[in-house]
Amino acid sequence: MDSEQLGIVSAICNRLDGLPLAIELAAARTRLFPLKTLQARLDDPLAVLVGGPRDLPQRQHTLRATID
Repeated sequence: MDSEQLGIVSAICNRLDGLPLAIELAAARTRLFPLKTLQARLDDPLAVLVGGPRDLPQRQHTLRATID
């Protein structure tokens, strides 16, 4: 990972207030989106970070469910 990517990862973590579940859900999205795209899409993080692992409790499937 180069310094630009590390900067983007740091910005994503900061935007998510360092919340472990939010970071985990965002990390899973790196399979779908390049880091820069994910960072841009996090303007509405509750819309992006949905559909977590199905073997977790329902309250942990999405960031919105966790907050609720």
